[in-house]
Amino acid sequence: MSKITLRDVTPDDIPLILKFTAQLAKFERGTMTATAADMHARFFGDDAIATGVIAELDGKPVGSALYYFAFSSYTGRPILSLEDIFVNEDCRGAGVGKKLMAELSARAVKAGCLRMQWSAMEWNEDAIAIYKGLGATPSEGITYFRFSEDAMKALAAEADAS
Repeated sequence: MSKITLRDVTPDDIPLILKFTAQLAKFERGTMTATAADMHARFFGDDAIATGVIAELDGKPVGSALYYFAFSSYTGRPILSLEDIFVNEDCRGAGVGKKLMAELSARAVKAGCLRMQWSAMEWNEDAIAIYKGLGATPSEGITYFRFSEDAMKALAAEADAS
């Protein structure tokens, strides 16, 4: 039986995080522009905002979960926001993803979080089924919005003009 172990991300894992993130971006039909310097700054720099867990199967890195803490103004409590979870395709079904989700849940509970949240591509029915099987429920009545960098800069220019 294979052994799954988890460990916190270290600076030496930046190339691995970039590799996993590139594979996830390709799967999700997205574009990845992050660099090693970007990742190092966000995980280990003076203004670090993210952290993560590396999953190993029999000592070989096969997946990761990258997350950060957000805040609920309604409750005054933190929220664990899962940014990305990735498991190598040839290791899916071995329990790696479930172990990562269980670990993040434990970290959220320890931090006093109100909830743990993440998003899934609407077309990724396999992932949605897995999440529901773990006890997750989709957020009803909520649509997540985002500004592109250009839209954000254009709106920020209005703030600067005031």
